Amino acid sequence: MWMPRATPPEQGLTCHIGGRGTPDVLFRLSGTLSRDAASRRFEHAVEAQQGEHRVRRIHVDLGALESIDLEGVAVLVHAFQESQRRGKTLTVERASGTVRRRLHTTGILRIMEPPGSAVPAC
Repeated sequence: MWMPRATPPEQGLTCHIGGRGTPDVLFRLSGTLSRDAASRRFEHAVEAQQGEHRVRRIHVDLGALESIDLEGVAVLVHAFQESQRRGKTLTVERASGTVRRRLHTTGILRIMEPPGSAVPAC
């Protein structure tokens, strides 16, 4: 007899923003980056900072991010491309564990990690 397994509730995305109104804005993400409502709010917050005249660099700290799926990778790619289009830089920083492996496998680290900060993917 087949019994469905209970799946643990997926942790949503939490985003803290620092440095608003300065040339360097920092987004600290924790939880799960996917294509859900919280991830769309993150995407909109990045877009708002991209439109700010004083902002030059957007840093996305992934140190506390627990997981990312391919749709979450697409969120980062879209933010990166839009930043480039607007003459801003967007980098991902402190990715580790499974998040780092996913970003390495998809090639995102190569284009979005700041020069000199690369560490081997686990």
